[in-house]
Amino acid sequence: MELLAPATYSGSGSATQRSTITVRRLHGLGNLVCLLPVLDYLYERDVQVRVITRPEWRAALSRLRPQFSWLSDDAGGAEDDGLVDLDALTEHRRPAAHRTDEFARLLDIHTALPACRLEAPEDWRGRFTDLAGSIALAPEAAHPSRRWPSEKVAQLPGLLAPQRVILIGTGTQPAFADVIDTRGRLALAELIGLLSVCRAVVTMDSAVLHLAAALGVPTVALFGGIHPGYRVRPEQRIVVVQAELLCCPCNKQETCSHRYDCIRLPEPPDIVRAVELAGRCRSRRRLGIRPSAARVRRDAV
Repeated sequence: MELLAPATYSGSGSATQRSTITVRRLHGLGNLVCLLPVLDYLYERDVQVRVITRPEWRAALSRLRPQFSWLSDDAGGAEDDGLVDLDALTEHRRPAAHRTDEFARLLDIHTALPACRLEAPEDWRGRFTDLAGSIALAPEAAHPSRRWPSEKVAQLPGLLAPQRVILIGTGTQPAFADVIDTRGRLALAELIGLLSVCRAVVTMDSAVLHLAAALGVPTVALFGGIHPGYRVRPEQRIVVVQAELLCCPCNKQETCSHRYDCIRLPEPPDIVRAVELAGRCRSRRRLGIRPSAARVRRDAV
């Protein structure tokens, strides 16, 4: 896969040649998870890493990566260290590589980096022992091109029965039956603890995808028009469900007049099959959904 050409950032030379680097990433928790392998790489080369991010994420991230300094956006001194504003540098970029690779190239790092790995602290996991073995369902996504229709989401818990389904997310609507609804009630540490004890996770192309994959939980990811290789690594335990359409993946160059057939095409039974496959696979797999009869074909990505 061709990587992006390196971009100019505030500061000079490769990030590995600096003693301290301060990066700002406020947009997208999933993006921040993808950034962690880059920051790990810098830290292993004796670069002191400071990260400006959202206050509601800082406590959990400080437990997961205590070697970094996690700052609020109003922290002083960032400009003196040569701030790298990754929000600004990626604001208008269309996907052209895995997000981790995009961040690495922006910092003039040309080494292949691994997928992010996270380990939930035992006290985070211990709060959810009674829910161990459940299936987490995260139907939310920031953009309609990545959001599965709610009427299809509503059918899934019944098809997965008698397996217990836990609904996670930030919004509280619409209501769904036959689920344990935790939406809007979990801090980041609690979300990670819950995901870590689940048997499988069903999610859109969202932050939950990156968290679950980093935790090593078998994951089913419904993709719209983004190439899955730009979001997940081949070695991750993820079953990608994506429509087989001539326009897909379009990578944010839509030609569908905002119909987003790609995300609407998969049916609930397709997701049930993907959950079964996710429990067996040890690396990335793909279920391609054909428009005719919505038949499922299994391919490697």
